[in-house]
Amino acid sequence: MTHPRSVESGRRSGLVLAGMVAASAALLAQTASAAPVTIYLHYTTISGTGTADGTVVIDDSLLAPNAQIPFDSSDFSLMTSFTPNVAGLPGSPTSTSFGMSDLNGWVLDRNSTGHSFDDLNFFMDSNFNTDGYQIQGVDPLLLEIRDEAGAQLAVFRANPSTSQTATGGGIPTLSTTGLVTLSLLIALGAGLFLARRVG
Repeated sequence: MTHPRSVESGRRSGLVLAGMVAASAALLAQTASAAPVTIYLHYTTISGTGTADGTVVIDDSLLAPNAQIPFDSSDFSLMTSFTPNVAGLPGSPTSTSFGMSDLNGWVLDRNSTGHSFDDLNFFMDSNFNTDGYQIQGVDPLLLEIRDEAGAQLAVFRANPSTSQTATGGGIPTLSTTGLVTLSLLIALGAGLFLARRVG
């Protein structure tokens, strides 16, 4: 015959475990919403004259393995900021900057591990900024800058990273949702262990 205290302990353990699951699930649902993440573009000059750097702020869902934005997509719903700066140009002015309003499209291709980008580029097509310059993606991770006459002034290669220091892709980290999921699994494991001990 099962002792009443064992039954009661089992019920309490079950209630504790159910509460932990419910609380973790609620937290997971709360934090599963989109969050912005800053990508540092880390441009290296490949040809021509000038230097470039800047950031783009995108939704953290685009850090997932194989995440993609189609080539020259005009959907900017997953981008919230774009601030590249170029200096040392041979024209006038010698420096310029660009923003989201200058863009016609962009492309993003996260690699299969989710640790780096196979492509992250931007297109102005027929647009020019207020200084009369245009940036245009010409190959994966390669960005050129032109003047209004169509002359190519420089080509830059991006090494996009979540780190302010160029590290070849940034240090892999768990997203907020991933951290909450891990916490949920730990909580479930601890609850089951306690339930068995008490029972």
